[in-house]
Amino acid sequence: MNWLVYIIFIISVVFSKGPTSYSLPRIDDTIKFDNKYRVPICGWPSLSIIDLRQGPNNSIYAGTGGGLGYILPESEANNIYFSDNNTNLPIGGNPSIKSLEVNGDWITVLSGVETVTYFGDDVASGTGVSWSFGDDVWYHISQPQDTVSNGYIDYDWYGNNAPHRAVNTNAKNVSYDLSVDYNQKYIYAASWAGMLRRFKYTDEFPEWEIVPLPMDNQDSLICGEIPQNYYYDPVDPPFGHHNHKGFSVHVEDDIIWAGTANGVNKGIIQENGCINWYHYTIDDGLAGDWIVGFETQDIGLNYPRIWAISWLTSGGPSPHGLSYTDNQGETWQQVNYFATDSSDPNDVDAIVYDMYFYNEEIYVSTDEGLFIAPFNDIQDWTKIEIPIDLLTQLNTEKIYSSIVNVNIQKMWFGTPEGFITFDMNSNQWDVPSLDAIDCPDQKQNKLIAYPNPYYTDDTGNITFRIKTNLEYGKIDVFDFSMSKVVSLDCYKEGEFLMAGWNGKNSNNYLVANGTYFGRLKLGTHEFWTKITVINIK
Repeated sequence: MNWLVYIIFIISVVFSKGPTSYSLPRIDDTIKFDNKYRVPICGWPSLSIIDLRQGPNNSIYAGTGGGLGYILPESEANNIYFSDNNTNLPIGGNPSIKSLEVNGDWITVLSGVETVTYFGDDVASGTGVSWSFGDDVWYHISQPQDTVSNGYIDYDWYGNNAPHRAVNTNAKNVSYDLSVDYNQKYIYAASWAGMLRRFKYTDEFPEWEIVPLPMDNQDSLICGEIPQNYYYDPVDPPFGHHNHKGFSVHVEDDIIWAGTANGVNKGIIQENGCINWYHYTIDDGLAGDWIVGFETQDIGLNYPRIWAISWLTSGGPSPHGLSYTDNQGETWQQVNYFATDSSDPNDVDAIVYDMYFYNEEIYVSTDEGLFIAPFNDIQDWTKIEIPIDLLTQLNTEKIYSSIVNVNIQKMWFGTPEGFITFDMNSNQWDVPSLDAIDCPDQKQNKLIAYPNPYYTDDTGNITFRIKTNLEYGKIDVFDFSMSKVVSLDCYKEGEFLMAGWNGKNSNNYLVANGTYFGRLKLGTHEFWTKITVINIK
């Protein structure tokens, strides 16, 4: 789920801005079916480990700030992690990655995002969705766009007209979350400017379909009963609707859950594919109206507990409560341990990124660390004390995601600066050195920058690092237009040449939000890396 990390810095730029104009040139949306096989690259795509998912053959997929990574059990023992350079994967980082196993069949889906300049602003831009059936073959569909340049497009939704705003750019059109309807063979994508859409992944040439959601003032949207005044528009009210800004989606059998900036939408999927929607907000007991993620917990009933990570819409991401339902949305309950306004002095103020369920316990990843609660008392939370020397080594307490490999009884925790692992057999904690992996077949080492993305309220600097025998170098930092921002002198630390950057230009001013490029020249070789800076001071 941990595209939530992307939401924090993307929404700081675009959440309050409605896509009032879509006049950029269309990006080619040709569907690529090259059927190219995965080529494992020794190394790791980015130290920012956003999301972790179980994959086929006991593997672990990782969505990172720089693309898809994966761990194979037979190679992990040698401290070797892999990148995936398949050309059918989305460009950039991965705001969402999901993996589903049904009766031995696997399907993995992931989305992509990069930063582009849009009417003078640096904004997030979707780079499409890719999927695989566990056989190392990846398929790709471009980000959903419409053929009309502006205005509204009539759309037939099972016999009713559901006009929607035309979207013909990838700017601000990011698929924050994905889910698979295995029964009807759809992949659903929740996109801010692109709304909720889906495509049939078994089609030879799949096409995006609009999936209408209730308007802000509607408590339901029923098949065959769409009102004549209905319109689907993700811009801010009064022109559009917060409930049309998609952030999260989850399919469980014949029920779909869609989270937006105006609550939870529960959909009952009909046999013909039409969906009857029911709309819930804070008036129905939600801890917040901005629903950025869903997780399911098996509680031994006929249907699972549905958790909604429910942020507050005012002021951007802030400590918040969690919402859950044990009766498919009829009533909603709250966990306020992480909320700022909690009356209990023992509670903490934390932003929740991810939830994971294992061995009758709930693990919650937050900006204040990792917390745990037993299944039978979800109000009794305890912080897991990760060894301080590991946190000092990583220079962060944030935990983005967690997962357990049950076969070898080992846990992985994703952070802004790499992995923390815990061996459940030996009770040993560790930090794998992802940027120092021994790759004998690589002709040159990679220039790494971390944390990436970098928030200017972080206490530390951006660290550039490369493994080399040389004692000196200089790193030049460029903005998106390739204008030099600052030059940094490197220093030697062990086997590495390193440099630190505080996010400021040569005049000592904080740089603007956006993508920056670091270049290191060593002899006749140049090494490049890309950094995303989020200036929130």
